[in-house]
Amino acid sequence: MSGPEPGTTPTPEPPQPAVQWPTPPAQPPTSPMASFREGFNFRDFVTFRYMITPPLITILYVLAVILITLGALAALNSSVLGALLGWFFGMIWIRVIFEVMIVLFRINDGIQTLARRR
Repeated sequence: MSGPEPGTTPTPEPPQPAVQWPTPPAQPPTSPMASFREGFNFRDFVTFRYMITPPLITILYVLAVILITLGALAALNSSVLGALLGWFFGMIWIRVIFEVMIVLFRINDGIQTLARRR
């Protein structure tokens, strides 16, 4: 029989987690700038494999936010409530429009990733 030796107290083992989840495999970078970091390929640019629109969408979004804010500030002279409502709904509307555009580009990236795996 094996057991603890006389005169010693057994040391408890640290508790083990009930389930050990496997770690997911490393994903390649999916940011819009990932292809830019790999280097510019003129052939991809000419054949429309490289999209220049996603970075432009970010710039246009910032400009739209600035213009909506300036418009709301200018409208403060006539109606404070109208300016605040215009600013609020303008921000939501422009965000939805630009998110839809970005989602379309991400769907395109996902389809291209699936096509490359085949």
